[in-house]
Amino acid sequence: MVRPFVCTALLCLLAACGPRGGTPSTATPGGPAPDVVRVAYSEPDAGPNDNRGLDVIVGLLSDERLVGLSRDGRPEPRLAERWDVSPDGLTWRFALRRGLTFQNGQPITSAEARAAIGIDPSTPANQTQPGLRDLVAVETPTPDEIVVRLKRPNAFLLEGLNLSPLTGSNESGAGPFRLDAQTPGKASLVRFDRYFRGRSAVAGVSIARYPSAREAWSSLMRGDADVLYEVTPEAFEFVKESPTTHIASYLRPYVIALTFNMAHPTLGQRAVRRALNLAIDRALVIDTVAGGRGVPAADPIWPNHWARDRAAPGFAFDPQAAQAALDQAGLRKKGGTGLSSRFSFTCLVQADPRFERLALLIQRQLLGIDVDMKLEAVPMSSFRTRVASGRYDAFLGEMAASSGLGFTYLWWHSTPPSMIRTGYAGADAALDRIRSARTDAGLRSAVHDLQRRLHEDPPAVFLYWAQMSRAVSRRFVVPAGDDVDIIRSVDRWTIGGSSGAVSP
Repeated sequence: MVRPFVCTALLCLLAACGPRGGTPSTATPGGPAPDVVRVAYSEPDAGPNDNRGLDVIVGLLSDERLVGLSRDGRPEPRLAERWDVSPDGLTWRFALRRGLTFQNGQPITSAEARAAIGIDPSTPANQTQPGLRDLVAVETPTPDEIVVRLKRPNAFLLEGLNLSPLTGSNESGAGPFRLDAQTPGKASLVRFDRYFRGRSAVAGVSIARYPSAREAWSSLMRGDADVLYEVTPEAFEFVKESPTTHIASYLRPYVIALTFNMAHPTLGQRAVRRALNLAIDRALVIDTVAGGRGVPAADPIWPNHWARDRAAPGFAFDPQAAQAALDQAGLRKKGGTGLSSRFSFTCLVQADPRFERLALLIQRQLLGIDVDMKLEAVPMSSFRTRVASGRYDAFLGEMAASSGLGFTYLWWHSTPPSMIRTGYAGADAALDRIRSARTDAGLRSAVHDLQRRLHEDPPAVFLYWAQMSRAVSRRFVVPAGDDVDIIRSVDRWTIGGSSGAVSP
C-alpha cells in the first residue's frame, strides 16, 4: 500500500510524479498502426533512468482498484461490485465481481485485495493514507468477500481503497492494458482481453518521451503521435485550430497555493493571512499563467465535490481592504524614501519556469500592498526536503487534492505531522468531523464547517485549479462530456471518424 501512496502524496506535492521534463528518446516515425494509440509527452528535467512521468502514464492505463471516485467525489464500484457498512461504522463488507483475473491470468481473490490494503506496522502514520489509518483487521471469509474492521468510523476508507491498486504476482495489474515493454522514456502496452469492463477496441498504447513540449507537439503535428499528453497554455489556441486533432480538457485535481509557515512571526497571524488573500487577483493569475483556463480556488476542497457549500464565502480581490487590515494589525508601511514595506518574507519555489513565472506575478501583486515577498528558487529535491522539514517562510506549489477529501485531511490536519510542515492546526476540529461522519448529511455539514473555518483562518492563499488539456488525433473517437482525464478512458475509445468525439 505504501508504494502508490508515497508517489501520490509526496512526489505529487508539486506534480513531481506528473510528466514535466526528461532526456530525449527517439520516437519511431512511420505510418500509424490503425488500432494503437501513440502518446507523446515531454519531461526535460529527468535523468536518463528517471521514469517517474512514464510510470504515471503506465499506471493510468494498467492499474485497477476495488473502488473508484467519480468526478463529484462519490465512490463507485470497480473490482468490488458492492459493499455495505454496519450501523456502528466499524465493519465494511465488500463483494468482488465474479471471474476477475490479473493480466497474467492469475485469479483475483479476496487475498490479493487484502494484500493491497494491508498496513505495514512500521510505516509512519503520516505516510499512511488517512482512510487506512484505523484498520484493525482485513478478513477474507470467502474468495469473493473482504471484511474490513476499523477501530473507529472513518469516512475516508473508500478513498483509501481508491488509492490502492491491486497487483498479482510479478506486479501484474488488473487494468485494461498490460505493460509489454519499457525502456528509459518509452513503453508499450497491449490490450488485456479479460478486463472486467470488456475488451477494448484499442489494441495497444505506445508512449514516448520528448525533451521539450515543442518537440512532443511537433510529433503530433507530423503524424508520429496520436496524443499530446499535455497541451501547454501557450500552445492551446494553435493546437485547437488543427484540423487533424481535437482537444479534450478537464479540471486537474491539484490546487495551486501559496502556503505559509505558522512559525513565521508575521505569517502566523490570522489577520495577516486573510489580508494576503485579499491582495491577490486570482482572475488575473489564471489569465496570465494558465491562459484563462482554470477555476479560482477558495480552499483546498475539490470544487466539484458533492458536499461543498456553493454559497460559502471566498476572498474577493480587494487591495484596499487588505491594506486596511494590515494597518489594523500594526503592520504599517515604513516611512522614509525609497522602497519600503510593511514586512517581508521569503517564498520557496521550484526552479521551474512555470512556477517562477507565477511567483513573479504574486510578488508584484503583494508589492501593491507594500509586502515584500522575496523568491528562492531551488531544485525539486531540495524543495521537497525543505517543505517536509518546515525550513521555509512560505512555499508556492501545486498540491494533490483528488476529487475526494482525504488529501485535504492529509495536508491540513496537524496530527500526525503532515509530510508538509506548516504548523497549522486551525481546521483540526472540522477535519475530525469529516473523518468520523457516518451519513451524507453529517458529511455535508462537516464540509460546510471546514469551508467556513478555512475562510476565517486560511493556512494559505489558495490560487486556482488548472484546467489541463490533451490533444487527440481524429483517428480516434473519444467519449464526450465526462470532464475527466481521457487517458483513463482509452479502453473506451473507438477507431475511425469523428462522430461523437470530444469537440475542439
